[in-house]
Order: sequence, then C-alpha cells, then structure tokens
Amino acid sequence: MKREWRCGGYLLLDAVLTLFIVSVALLAIAGVFLQTTKANTAASRRTVAAGLAQQQMENLKQQPDAFWDVHNNSSETQVQTGPQGENYTMRTDYAVAEDTDKGKLIQATVTVSWKEAGSNPSVQLVTYYLWKAKVPQY
Repeated sequence: MKREWRCGGYLLLDAVLTLFIVSVALLAIAGVFLQTTKANTAASRRTVAAGLAQQQMENLKQQPDAFWDVHNNSSETQVQTGPQGENYTMRTDYAVAEDTDKGKLIQATVTVSWKEAGSNPSVQLVTYYLWKAKVPQY
C-alpha cells in the first residue's frame, strides 16, 4: 500500500515568513508614527511661541506714549507655559528706526526661543510704531 501525504495546513516556514512580513510592516508604521509625533510636538511648541510673541506685541500696543520716550531698550523674560510646561525665552527689543518730521518710527521686535533636541528654534515678530513726541505749545 502506498501512503499519500496531504498538505493540509501551514508549514513552519509559512508561519515564519508571515511573521517576518508583518513585523517589517509594523516597524514601518511605528517609524511613521514616531515622525508624526515629533512633528506634532514641534508644531505645538511653535504655536505656543507665536502666541506668546503676539501677546507681547499686543502689550506693546497698549503702552502709553511715555513708554516710547526711551530710544533704545530691550528686555528678556523667561516664560514657562505649554502643555508640558516648556521654558521659553522672550526677548523684546525696540529702537528708533527713523526720525521723521511726523514723529519717530520705532521698530519693535519680539523673539521667542526655546530649546529642542540640540537646536534652538525661535519665532520672531517685527512691527513699527509711529511715536509722535509731545511738542510743548507756546
């Protein structure tokens, strides 16, 4: 009598090959997930920094005219904010850009920077303010 071998089911080689293909696909998906998470974090930090810079610009708009009497000035502030309590450095510079017959054109620059994986990214906003010096009337 002759025996017949039937191939009913998976061989060990088929199972190992399937596991290898699935693991390579999962590694690729994990790499994409990691890159997406890093990009999301960087975008979140940049958004917070832009918001801080915009808020400082709004504060500068609200200053009285006497504030702009100082021709050149700068200040630096440490701010801790964000979802994970990141530290940001906010630097505000303002100086007379041009002295015209209508007043002084003051350039205000707000730079917000933070530390991120060996780099030091920053967001910078620049605006101009026309300050009309009060001339005494005789």
